[in-house]
Amino acid sequence: MVGIELPGEDRLPPGPARDLAVALHELYRRAGRPGLRTISKAIADGDFRDTVSHEAVSDMLNGKGVPRWSKLECVVRQLADWNSPRLDPDQTASHFLSMWEAVTGGMPGQQPPPVLSGIAGTPLLPRVGSPPAEGISPFRSVPGTGGTSSTVTGPLRSGDALITGPLLWRAPTDDQETAQVRHLRDNRSSHPAMIRLSEQPNMPLTVRVGVSLSCSPLPATRPDTSDVRKRFLEFLGHLPITDLVMALSPIGRDTRWEKWAGHGRTNHEAMIFTEIDQQEEPAAWARILMPEPQTPVGSWRDPHSATFLVHVPRRSRTVPMPPPLDLTELHRLLMLALDFPDALAYFLREDLGLPTPDKGLASAAIWMDSPDALGNYVRIGECEPLPGSPSSPRFEGYAVLDHMGATVTDMAIEWIRQMCDNTLHLDNYEPLLSDLKH
Repeated sequence: MVGIELPGEDRLPPGPARDLAVALHELYRRAGRPGLRTISKAIADGDFRDTVSHEAVSDMLNGKGVPRWSKLECVVRQLADWNSPRLDPDQTASHFLSMWEAVTGGMPGQQPPPVLSGIAGTPLLPRVGSPPAEGISPFRSVPGTGGTSSTVTGPLRSGDALITGPLLWRAPTDDQETAQVRHLRDNRSSHPAMIRLSEQPNMPLTVRVGVSLSCSPLPATRPDTSDVRKRFLEFLGHLPITDLVMALSPIGRDTRWEKWAGHGRTNHEAMIFTEIDQQEEPAAWARILMPEPQTPVGSWRDPHSATFLVHVPRRSRTVPMPPPLDLTELHRLLMLALDFPDALAYFLREDLGLPTPDKGLASAAIWMDSPDALGNYVRIGECEPLPGSPSSPRFEGYAVLDHMGATVTDMAIEWIRQMCDNTLHLDNYEPLLSDLKH
């Protein structure tokens, strides 16, 4: 078998991308130029954290685009194992990671994914602290493990633009701009335990993220309803949804999203259960409402928008009440919320085939509800509350996508500023917020 030849400089000019392709071809040659399907199957059958199609292997060897590190690493490790003499997979992967980083040049959304540990403070990748490079969408949903549930997995990325350009946000000027997402604040699950919990005075701190994004409606029959539900479960198993849930709730890497309730083709729910009994309170709940052309006039739902929410109570395995969120954790959660629209855009377009506007008309929101003063659950340094202004139990943050707006980092800081002013009622907090920009 001849295999794939290194592309010429007319197709892949000198530079870091060509250096990476040359090194990969050398590894490929020393492994005996195995078939692309052979490589793909060996990775699928092996102990790797991702899978790689034979088409993706072909693209890597032909220097087409920048592969996700999670996929390139699998190919590198497999070929290193097949080399003669055998190469150490860890050392080889480390060498290729350096070359891959030279190609990506610090592009957010193209960072190597960590092993998710299921504890708060897990390093977030891709970097949500900086806007994605032009034309880069940091999230990707791929086929998962079945139609009834989806395992929580690591981050997946793509080089395709969904919401084009950097994610830039601004505060809304009126309620009309966030009417779609605002209604998700009080959207309730049909699960009986969650209904009971919402009526109890000692409910835990809960975090809810809502997103509204313009897109086309589903066709009448394709994909079929069961397939839409399956793909929704798969989508929930990836960042940024996974990272937010794992930062708030004591779930493990092998935790699965399970289908729960729904209505027709356009309303789907899912739950994460940590107990065998699914009547017990879930660790997380999610819902997606697809656009419906026949939406009645005057309804809060836009017939041309999809809405999506994730609801997570903050819990711990070891103590009845987890420690308060510190400033860094809080900032990270808010940035995750602002990355939800881009992930949703990819799911709608790539997994369901629904066109989304080039400028990604979108709004995002985060709600934090506590049983008493939110200041008991969020710690902003050593700032003192203003006398006579006790902390309120709820924070609401809203943002609208705008090409003239602020970066994800700065919009999250603006949300913290609003929280300090209007919810926690703190004094002299500004120096702490300026530190978050560095």
